[in-house]
Amino acid sequence: MTDTTVSPDAPPGTDEKRGGARRKLLIGLLLGGLFLGGLAAGAVAYFGPARLIEAFNGQAPAASEGEAAEPSAPGTAETEGSGQSSVFLMEDHIVNLVSAEGPSTRYVRVRLAIVYDPALTPIGTLQERKPHLRDAFLGFLSQLTERDLEGSYGLTMLREELLRRARAVTGDRGVREVLITDLVIQ
Repeated sequence: MTDTTVSPDAPPGTDEKRGGARRKLLIGLLLGGLFLGGLAAGAVAYFGPARLIEAFNGQAPAASEGEAAEPSAPGTAETEGSGQSSVFLMEDHIVNLVSAEGPSTRYVRVRLAIVYDPALTPIGTLQERKPHLRDAFLGFLSQLTERDLEGSYGLTMLREELLRRARAVTGDRGVREVLITDLVIQ
């Protein structure tokens, strides 16, 4: 047993109030921890784990769509300011959208840019594999429905799948990102 002494002058219930304050503090800390955990999970979901890791390591995040330099001709490379990334533009990809109601008269036109590391993936590799890249992209794009392209989640999933296919075709990890430079659904 613990040896607690309560002064005879102390008002009754003082010891219980001190325990209640500790309980409130514990609940407050627990709720604060849950809030911070939810905030962290939201940040990972919004920015993606790779961008958060880059930010915490002090690295500049990879170029986004608005920051990508656009070369004048498709299939040409242009080095960005860091000298570590280049951009390879693809021609337009035009495919019909799949419809559950039957033949669709809607189509999507997508223009893509591939951000790559020239030290890991030389421009010659991308130019040589360009027909294979186009085939892999068209094979995936031709299976899309209009619903697949809705919202930011749809575009994020589209980018991730195209990146996976670009890496599979080039056979290395030099392809960093696939940017959607133009997207039209008609």
